[in-house]
Amino acid sequence: MMTRAFICGCSGLAFTEEERRFLAENAPWGLILFRRNIDNPTQVNDLTSEFRKIVGRADAPVLVDFDFVLLFQAIVKYFPHIEEYNVPFPEI
Repeated sequence: MMTRAFICGCSGLAFTEEERRFLAENAPWGLILFRRNIDNPTQVNDLTSEFRKIVGRADAPVLVDFDFVLLFQAIVKYFPHIEEYNVPFPEI
């Protein structure tokens, strides 16, 4: 039997029942998160913990696809005083 490894994503902020079944049956190597999957740190932690529990590997990798605008928005949101340090931010 050939070994296969693949990374998958999910449709929203939480897994659907169909996605949970797919993950359990196919045990992907990793998970990739996009903007549509990210709301706040607690939600991301819950989502990644659930993924690792479903696939049965506490070390299953989770990749985050950040574009620079999203990254800067997150920095400003979670570190509101960052502008005091004269960090050059792009126009958002």
